[in-house]
Parts: sequence; C-alpha cells; structure tokens
Amino acid sequence: MSNTQYPIKIHAELPINKLEKGLFVFMYRATRIPPHLGIIFNGKLYDITLQEPNLGVDASEFLTSIIKKFTKTIFFEIHQPKESEEENLIQSLKNAIKQFQKISETTSCISPLKFFFNETYQLNTSQVNFIFDLIPLLIENQLIINTYHLNLERNINQNEFLLKTYTKEDILNCLEALNRKEVIC
Repeated sequence: MSNTQYPIKIHAELPINKLEKGLFVFMYRATRIPPHLGIIFNGKLYDITLQEPNLGVDASEFLTSIIKKFTKTIFFEIHQPKESEEENLIQSLKNAIKQFQKISETTSCISPLKFFFNETYQLNTSQVNFIFDLIPLLIENQLIINTYHLNLERNINQNEFLLKTYTKEDILNCLEALNRKEVIC
C-alpha cells in the first residue's frame, strides 16, 4: 500500500434529494483501500460488483444504507454533455456497465467509468487506473461542478479530504479477501 495521499476539495455535505437530478460519480467507503466507485444519474445507480452489475437501480436504497451504516462517501457532481439527451446518457451508462459486467482480477469498478468518460466525453482515459488518476482528468476538463460528502466530517480538514492512494496489488488483495469472505458466507 502506498503512503501518499491525494487531496480532494469538498464543497459541502450532500443535500437531501440532490442525487435525484444530475450526474454524479460516487466514491463509496472513501476511507477504505480501495474505495468502491460508480455513477448515479437522475436518482439511478450504475456500477459493477462481484456478483452482478447495477443498471439503473433506484439509488434511494443505496443512500439510505450509507446514512444508516454511517458509510463515508464522496459524490462528484459532473457537468452533463451539452448535446446529450437523457435517453442517450442512460444508454451510454448501460453500455459502459454491460461492457464489464462484474469486478474480477482484470476488471475493477473504475473500468466502466473510464469507458463512459471516454465514450461520452471523449476523454483519453487510457492512463487512468485509479480514482486519483480520474479526478485530475475531470478537473482539467472542467467537468466537476461540486464535490459533496456524507459522513466524512471527522476526515475533512479545511474543506479537504486526503484520499490514501493505493496500488493494483491493493485492489487484488481486497478482491481476494472478498472472495474468501463470500465462500465462508
């Protein structure tokens, strides 16, 4: 595990009902190595997991779980492409998720995000391997509107959260641990 940290500017706590309209990249379990990543668009969740993909499921249950379990989560509000209609954006998200289906040794939860931003925004995501690679690319292209959090009050200092950077090996170790846990359960 790397000892470096990537600073993330946090604008505010996530307002109630904020996720019902707009496009958000979320970083679930933000203090864990690695955090889980996905997208919420107009109140619908899109991500890949160990079991199956989420293709536009209602994000309200996810949000309720974050609040009840006090899970530390960051939400990056993203500018929507000007020429894109809602239906096109939903189709792009579904295509990105279907492309990868589930997390494996060769596919992490950032894979559909890379595909989505490459296809929808024409961003070169070939060098993106981690969320701390994606964030600067989004900033450089002026795509982040605001950054919100839930449950990170104790981890934010002067509106800044320090994300611990991690490696591919950290992701594989986490995947191995999750697979062992699944076999036991």
